[in-house]
Amino acid sequence: MLAAALVAGAAMGWAQVALGAHYPTDTLGGWCTALAVVPATAWLVDRMADRLADAGRQQRP
Repeated sequence: MLAAALVAGAAMGWAQVALGAHYPTDTLGGWCTALAVVPATAWLVDRMADRLADAGRQQRP
């Protein structure tokens, strides 16, 4: 899944540059932003899921 996402992102970035819709630096900036935001979001979602699971275990007698 990760490999497919990376290939799709690279293909989309290349296509945007090839079509003249974006400069290469725009694409690079988007990739860097995604590399920062996606892991942080995944960490937050995982942390919230753990907290909700812990809360559910504590409520049961």
